[in-house]
Amino acid sequence: MLGEDAFKATCLREAASAQAGNDAGGLFQQQARHGGNMALKKGDILDEFKRYQHACGLIVKVMGGGEGFEKIVCCGHDLTEEDLVPDVAIVRGREKGNLPPAVVLDEKKLHPNSCGLRVMIIDGGAGFAEIRCCGHSLTASSMKELTYGQLRGPEPGQNAPPGTA
Repeated sequence: MLGEDAFKATCLREAASAQAGNDAGGLFQQQARHGGNMALKKGDILDEFKRYQHACGLIVKVMGGGEGFEKIVCCGHDLTEEDLVPDVAIVRGREKGNLPPAVVLDEKKLHPNSCGLRVMIIDGGAGFAEIRCCGHSLTASSMKELTYGQLRGPEPGQNAPPGTA
């Protein structure tokens, strides 16, 4: 167990590290590594209401990939790293669109040689237009088909002739 002084020192180091990553120099260095784009990571949440309170309120969660992320276009706004939030805020007034909640948009489905950005629509999305990543445009056509009651592979063959136990 850490002593009080060691605990405070650890907290101060973590805060300084977080601050260094959030300052202009750290942000510039991170964007330079990714060709001017801000990389997303698994678990990141973008919320349109953070900067645009009168929009449809799109919320997406990154499920994987994201190194080539550029922006999400929704309601005529560009959602970028500035719209990252630590958690989903329960806000009334989010307008659902053609993309139902819990649907996954998968970049690998259309562009196998991409960074493989996968995002889940959490809420909102009435004004969703596209996601720009790795120079590609992901639209509603990138939706991962989730059909219930179907097997993933071919039908298994029978092991024995019919009528035997």
